[in-house]
Amino acid sequence: MATLQVLGSAYADVARIKYASISTADLAKLQTLADQVDAATMTLTAARAEIGKMAIASTSVANLSYAFFTGVTPKMAGLDYLVSPTGGNANNLNSAYYTSFSAENRYINFSVNLGKTGEGAAKFQAAYGALDLTAAATKAYTEIFGFAPAAGKIDAILNDQVPNGQGGTYTRGEYFASFGGDGLNGQGTKAAMVGWLLNEAAKADLGVYAKANDAFLADLAADGQASFNVDLLGVYGQQTTFGTGATITVTSSQSVAPDAATPSLRSTGDNDTVTGTDSNASQSILTVGGHDVITFSGAVGGYVDGGDGNDTISAGQLNAAVEVLGGAPNGKISGGAGNDLITISKVINGAIIDGGAGDDTLVMGADTDTFDKTKVTNVEHLALNNFKLSFTLPATGVTTLVPLDVGGYTGLQDITLKSADSVRITQIADGVALKMDGVSGATLSASYHTDLVISGMSSTQVGVKGVHAYLSGVTSNGATKSNLYVTGNDGALTLHVQSDSVLGTINSQTATGGVGAVIVTGVGRLTAGFVSNVSGADYTTYNLDASGSGGIDITGIGADAPDSRAVTVVLSSYNDSVAADLRGQSVSTYTLGAGADVFKLYQDGFAAPRFSNLSIQDGKVATYSTITDFAKGVDHVNLGVEIPAVVTGLSAGSATTLEQALINVSGQVAANATAVFEYAGDTYIYHQDATVAVNAGDGLIRLVGVTGLTVGTGAASADIHYG
Repeated sequence: MATLQVLGSAYADVARIKYASISTADLAKLQTLADQVDAATMTLTAARAEIGKMAIASTSVANLSYAFFTGVTPKMAGLDYLVSPTGGNANNLNSAYYTSFSAENRYINFSVNLGKTGEGAAKFQAAYGALDLTAAATKAYTEIFGFAPAAGKIDAILNDQVPNGQGGTYTRGEYFASFGGDGLNGQGTKAAMVGWLLNEAAKADLGVYAKANDAFLADLAADGQASFNVDLLGVYGQQTTFGTGATITVTSSQSVAPDAATPSLRSTGDNDTVTGTDSNASQSILTVGGHDVITFSGAVGGYVDGGDGNDTISAGQLNAAVEVLGGAPNGKISGGAGNDLITISKVINGAIIDGGAGDDTLVMGADTDTFDKTKVTNVEHLALNNFKLSFTLPATGVTTLVPLDVGGYTGLQDITLKSADSVRITQIADGVALKMDGVSGATLSASYHTDLVISGMSSTQVGVKGVHAYLSGVTSNGATKSNLYVTGNDGALTLHVQSDSVLGTINSQTATGGVGAVIVTGVGRLTAGFVSNVSGADYTTYNLDASGSGGIDITGIGADAPDSRAVTVVLSSYNDSVAADLRGQSVSTYTLGAGADVFKLYQDGFAAPRFSNLSIQDGKVATYSTITDFAKGVDHVNLGVEIPAVVTGLSAGSATTLEQALINVSGQVAANATAVFEYAGDTYIYHQDATVAVNAGDGLIRLVGVTGLTVGTGAASADIHYG
């Protein structure tokens, strides 16, 4: 994979833009970085750090401002709304609206909006409302940089003279007041001051906020994934270190606590290690500070609480909670404060898992047909591993997936499928990403929460505004394909292909049953179909943009019946292939891009050769397929064995319209035969149906701007080959 693709994908993820929308200037910077990486004068990690700096006036503005004023960074969907041209906000940070804003003015603009009347106003008022501008600046400086300002620093910040925009000067404090609009000590003025400090910190790459933001951007640049809507300093800042704590081994009835009567069962404020086999319902394991490791190889029936710190908690099984009058909790694992990893091989229905404060990950398995009583709260990252939720009818042996309803799971940012067990997940909240990691032969069916919106006498279902899905090393297991089905998504399905992945079918549907757009990006190569001709489940993706991907092989896309909706496909700059279903009469456009690309006819063993996309309306050709960016001698059209012969050397005569050209050619082509001809600087591939005349049911492909193409059979050396 070319280094430029890796860095371009990283920049697209960080800047929240499509790969194809990267500006010429930024693309040149990325090329310079790629050249340095290829020459071994810069590491890939360092190049990604430089990419983070390129977002100082966009992503960093939103991330730092929200982190300071609201206490948490934006959600993924929120960051897209604030930054991305495709996030649903016309005045995003990458829009024309902000073109004239300097980075400093962007930070001040965001800060005033948040701190004066916006989402962070109450929090900012509580912390800074009683302070004058000098005291507020001192407090904010200390918080943003992580150390107190030097003597005279705040006086210089507030009282240095700066241009007033009218040919004169005024103090920087007055400059802040011009944005705040509420006097020298007003809340808006103090918010403007914070924005200025955030810009200075980001510009100098100095202080705890800037360094934590660097870590967030590096995480995002590495694979397109990061922790959103979190305490920036708590998750990405410098983590507290602890000493070696107690090492404790327990029986099923021994409890651990900082004040345990038995000294050997006392937990400490440092890094404790607690191990056991099974835990009965009356047992409790309570650790406090430190990054603790708690491991039970068997079943946990009691209560485990990791307390503060970044803890690792593992259990072979977590039993269901049983209500005990006046008793301690049981069947429950709590991570406590900190960024915790909780792994449970088998969760019994009715168990309770709480991640607590922080950025927490839960990896859980199950083998059951009911999971409705299980409670999962305050978990940001949910991974399903060996998770079997289904029932099998004994009489037929047919297995049906039982939906996992995550509507009550709080804090979720992403859901990962990690094993070969298919899952069906429902009531997914807006902004929750999907991941398929190392999956082989499993289907992830993800249904997002929809709302019924009533307007007057009518109503409609409204879905989420877009879904991000991450694919890493997905394969198919023989005839059992891996698939991704998304419903309730009214926006685009963005596929981040982190490493080469092969799926059978990918489909995204809106809340009302329409088929949504798909965007493919990332460094990996994707092989997948975007069409289904199964009775009762007949669909195709109509808009697929893979221009920013690391290569794509589309095993099927296009309409198999008359369709008024146009199909638009854009391939990448690598060697791609697309199998187009041209059975249905519809308009379709395929842009090949750079690389040696192959355009094929999709076949499913039914109604061969599936080349009947031409239709006529009011004496004009209404539908056919167009291929743009076809490079002679590089790209190929492969008509396959279903087209056993192709007639060449035909003339469209003196035709001045496409319709007349087709009439002239059709008379020279036998029934059910295929021909190639040239007209008006383009090459056309025409398939005659059983009727020798131009009519609906014929097939037509136009190759724009190319003539003199070679036609042959056997080896694929010809521009157009068949048989």
